[in-house]
Amino acid sequence: VTLGRSDPVSNFFPDLDLTPFDAVGNGVGRRHVRIFVQSGQVCVEDLDSTNGTFRNSARLAPRQPIPLANGDELRLGNLALTIQL
Repeated sequence: VTLGRSDPVSNFFPDLDLTPFDAVGNGVGRRHVRIFVQSGQVCVEDLDSTNGTFRNSARLAPRQPIPLANGDELRLGNLALTIQL
C-alpha cells in the first residue's frame, strides 16, 4: 500500500491519499512511503521522500524496509500516524 498525496496534474493517486489531512502543508510527498508484509511482518519503506519518514522519532533510511509494531508512531514529514495492527 502506497501512502502519499494525489496529484491530478500528473494523474497520480496513491493507494491511501493523505490530501484531506493537509498533506501538502505537512510535507507529505506524492509517493511518500510503502507499507507491506514481508515474511509475515508488517514493514514500512520510505520511497525517497523529501521531508523524510520517522518511526518513533528515528528517521528511516530511504529504500530500507523496517518492521512496524503495534503502537508505533509513523511520521510522514510533519503528519503523525499511530500504527494499530
